[in-house]
Amino acid sequence: MSLADTSADTSADTSADPSGTSGDTDESSVLWGVGAVSQRLGIATPTLRTWDNRYGLGPSARTEGGHRRYSELDVARVARMSQLIAEGVPPSQAALVSQRSVHDPEAVLSRGHALPLDDGLLINTSRGRVTLLDLADGHTRWSRALSNPLTDDVPRQLAPLLRQGALFVPSAQVHVLRPSDGTPLAQGLNCDLVPDFLGVDERGGFYVAEESGHLRAYAAAPHLSLVRN
Repeated sequence: MSLADTSADTSADTSADPSGTSGDTDESSVLWGVGAVSQRLGIATPTLRTWDNRYGLGPSARTEGGHRRYSELDVARVARMSQLIAEGVPPSQAALVSQRSVHDPEAVLSRGHALPLDDGLLINTSRGRVTLLDLADGHTRWSRALSNPLTDDVPRQLAPLLRQGALFVPSAQVHVLRPSDGTPLAQGLNCDLVPDFLGVDERGGFYVAEESGHLRAYAAAPHLSLVRN
């Protein structure tokens, strides 16, 4: 396919750290009580306890006094489960994916959006990476870096769209990918707008709108390749 232009603060002070670590301790060593996690993520305390008892998605650390506490990785896994459930993934599958696929708290606790795809889940994050997870066992089917989180702009909305068998994924640019393996399908897209808002019609044409008020529209153009056996 070729395209033609047609135009939460995660730091914690000692009050949120039941283990008594000092304020200059790095964030990865901070431990959280269930009440602090509830307030931080906006998830009711009884729900957190249910996820812990039913799915084993709970605090893995202990204080010197033996009290159970959430590590930053535990918090990230709970946050991912909440995101997946909000996207319509059944809780049992959401718990499995969260436990097996979340290894980088910063990546999860950054902004992102998930899209269910048959027996997989596509996750597009503000760090410029899109990943397809297997809902059966949580393993990564494929992952692709789309932009540099340190230098590139991040769109206000990160929701990927599936149209005509192609994924339209907003990052610093709009990327058109094959769902099965993440291979790029589109060539010739050179848009100087940040895709804060993305719309795609049923023919594969799409528009990109920037928060500044500028708008660009693109249409799919025929592209033929000679294949020799």
